[in-house]
Amino acid sequence: MFLKKIHIHNYKLFKDVEINLEKSDVSDVFSVASVNGGGKSTLLQFIFIMLHCPLYKEFDKYIENLLNETIFFEEKIINLVDFSISHQNKDYNLNFLIDTNNREIKDEDYGFEVIPLSRKFSLFIDTTMNDNLLEELSQNIFLISPNSQVFHFLNKDDKEKIAKPSIRRIRSLKRKITRENQELLYSEIVTLLKNDLKNFETYDLFSTKVLFDVFEKAFESDINEKIETEIYGNNYDSLKEDLGNFLEDKTIIISPDRTEVFFKLKNKDFKFSYTDLSHGELKKLGLFIWLKYFVPKDSIVLMDEIDIALHPSWQYELVDDLEEWSAENTQFFLATHSPQILSSTYYKNLILLDKKDNYSTVHQLDKPLDNNDVNSVIDLIMGTNHLPKKLDRWHMEYRSLVKEGKEESKEAKEIKKKILEWESINSSFFRRIDFFKKMKK
Repeated sequence: MFLKKIHIHNYKLFKDVEINLEKSDVSDVFSVASVNGGGKSTLLQFIFIMLHCPLYKEFDKYIENLLNETIFFEEKIINLVDFSISHQNKDYNLNFLIDTNNREIKDEDYGFEVIPLSRKFSLFIDTTMNDNLLEELSQNIFLISPNSQVFHFLNKDDKEKIAKPSIRRIRSLKRKITRENQELLYSEIVTLLKNDLKNFETYDLFSTKVLFDVFEKAFESDINEKIETEIYGNNYDSLKEDLGNFLEDKTIIISPDRTEVFFKLKNKDFKFSYTDLSHGELKKLGLFIWLKYFVPKDSIVLMDEIDIALHPSWQYELVDDLEEWSAENTQFFLATHSPQILSSTYYKNLILLDKKDNYSTVHQLDKPLDNNDVNSVIDLIMGTNHLPKKLDRWHMEYRSLVKEGKEESKEAKEIKKKILEWESINSSFFRRIDFFKKMKK
């Protein structure tokens, strides 16, 4: 499955927004950038729910929660979103419409599948995809986010708990708590959500259970091959090699009874627990295992705030890593603030959201940036300065004085002294000043 185009007609801060996605031989990793509140997370959640949930009645509540915050002023059938999807060299349309009239509607009234969501509106599906393809799409789209994210497909009361103090914790301190009056924490609501909504994950996905599951799967495959061919398979050996290559300086040890997991530094007789790994190491290992062994080929993977807890060098390598770890024909969407990730994304795969007048617009590049270094990405794509604010101000003031021929003034010398506390006389700024003075002569 490959998502080729998204046209959102009316959802929250997206009004008549079109995103064109070009499949290329360069990369299938797309990065979404915006200021905070620009709609990155909203966009990914919207795509996931609309493509994952419509086939299943038990998931109607998530669609309804997602759409409840959008005000539909017209009492008629209106377009919500159109998707263009490619699968096995064929293109399909998947369009969703909303009927805001409060009335009983049947499928045959419009020739579309109808999902009655609430007293306020019903959702129509108009598509060239058959049921088997729709089910395959639903099973092959994934969303992974920080567990502290606001999820718009939760109901209003559950969403608001992210900013509320825990009544349960307060009561437990007073020892007046009973199981009946417990109030769930937001993190507990998200855990229940993951159990209910298949293909939705959070970045705390690493656990020893995940490792045991992967090793058990390898053991089982090897035994099945022994039964069928009289020769044990090499799935366990391949798994050990994959994890060893991934960890670089460490290796994983499973106890003979398969009840414990240890890590060992290569070439050193020193064992330690997974609890000794850093947050970033656990996140990276969890992503590797999840993508390598649990996400099937032909999938669409939406990853929100992917850069959190990852070292800049890992962020820079992430685009290549994701393609290496994943099965063939996996399409990625990364919502990120990381200049390292954006600078390593193919320019045609950058989706830039710009918020104006409470609405988000989309900008996509039609040619490469003149410079693709991190500083240029910070300046040109992220719309912010890569210099400390006061240093940037001193640069401007000193540059103006030099242009006015006041380089030897007391004011210019004081500003230069301040600048030299932050950078050397050989910095690019002072080299540009020297070049300007030579050109002026």
